[in-house]
Formats: sequence, structure tokens, C-alpha cells
Amino acid sequence: MVTCLSALTKLEFLTLRFQSRSSCPYRGSQRSPLETRIVLPALTELDFQGVSGYLDDLLARIDTPVIRRTKITFFNQDIFGTPHLLEFVSRAATLRPFKRVRLYCYDNIGQIELHPIDRNYGCPFLRITVLCHLIDWQVSFLVHICNQFSPLLSSVESLYIRSQYVNEDREDDMDHARWLEIFRPFIALQSLRIKPGVVPFIAPALQELTGDRVMEVLPALHSISLGNASGSAARALDQFIAARQLSGHPVTVQSRISGIWVNR
Repeated sequence: MVTCLSALTKLEFLTLRFQSRSSCPYRGSQRSPLETRIVLPALTELDFQGVSGYLDDLLARIDTPVIRRTKITFFNQDIFGTPHLLEFVSRAATLRPFKRVRLYCYDNIGQIELHPIDRNYGCPFLRITVLCHLIDWQVSFLVHICNQFSPLLSSVESLYIRSQYVNEDREDDMDHARWLEIFRPFIALQSLRIKPGVVPFIAPALQELTGDRVMEVLPALHSISLGNASGSAARALDQFIAARQLSGHPVTVQSRISGIWVNR
């Protein structure tokens, strides 16, 4: 397929979507270490759905200097092997520092969006999605992606997290400390916006940051916005807020009650 693409010098949009893991014809990389990448000089948007191995083999073979949007959807799998993804994104001449990131845990997907400084929220440079129903698997996926992209996340200033899980019994399905692994690359993060439904998952992780560990994660954070959160949701963060206050690096918590923003 890559050989065929090399002739499409005016190609602007490339969509490659498989319906299932079994329909994706990946049988391991056939790429020679000395193989030269082909250049797609006009490609601005890539949309892929399939298994990570197939995508990684593709990205190792192409250069897209003017790419402006990449949408990737993975089928659920135990290992997401994409060592060439970071290199592919970093090669884009259009890339600007990422300043905003959005994370989603929905009933059937986990998702991360990366927004450069010159983009609005409606058009991320990179969106990566995994098709999965279990929140612990979704979080594991987000841990993997955040670790892989840690060099590019070090400049992010704003992080938004949303979940549609409303059954608090789902809290028992995961290790809350994994959220700390997600947060670790965000060393410049100043603003954390989380929907109330995410608080039961994140608060127990932040509560571990006390004593000598208080500045271990999110050292630049100065505000947390909870949106239309209940008082109990805001109070779930009290231990973390108190620890940051004692450390001399206070964090303000904002929530909206009856349409009025309230600081804690």
C-alpha cells in the first residue's frame, strides 16, 4: 500500500479504517531497517482505525510534513505497540507546542486529544481513541499514551477530564493510583478541569500526595475546576488541597453552585 501512496503527491486526506481486529491484515512488520520513508507532501489529515502494529508499520514508512490533523482509533488489545507514533508527530513541520489536552472515559471508549497553542478545542492536532468498555482498561491505555508522549506533554498548561461513568461501584474496578501515572508527564500544568463524575476516581489518587510526596505530581498546578459539582465532590479533594497549602504551593478549587462560581 505504501508503494501505491508514493505516487499520490497531491493526496490531502487519507482514511484507512478496518471493521474489526480480524479484518486488519497485519502479520508483523515487513519493513527493512534501511527502507527510505516516502513523502506525502500535501497530506493534511490522516484517519486510521485498526490495530496498533499496522499503524506503527505505516507511520514508520511515511513522512507528512504538512499534516494538521491525525485521528487514530484502536481496537481493544493488551499491548499498544506504537514506538513510531511519537516520531511521526514530532516530524510534522506544522506542529506547535501542545498547550491543552482533553481526556475522556466513556462507556465504550477511552480518548485523548492534544491541542497545540494555535488551535481551538474543536480541532485537535491529534486524537487517539481505544474501543473498550472497561474503565480500568481505558485508564491503562491513557497511561500508555501519556507516558509515550511525555516529551510533548511537558509544556501543557490546561487539562480537561470527563467521564460518563456515574455508577460509583465502578470505582472498585481500577487502581486509582494509575491516575498519578497519567498526571506525571504534565509538569507545567496550571489548570485542571474535571467533571464531577471523574472525582470519585481521581480524588483517591490525589489524596496520596501528602508529606514528602505532595509536589511529586502536578508541581505547577494552581487551580482545579469541578463545574457543577456537589459540595461532597469538592470536599473529596480537601486532603490534597490542605497538603498543597502546607507546602506553600496552594491550589484553588472552583465549583459552580446554582450558576455561581465558588472558590474553596
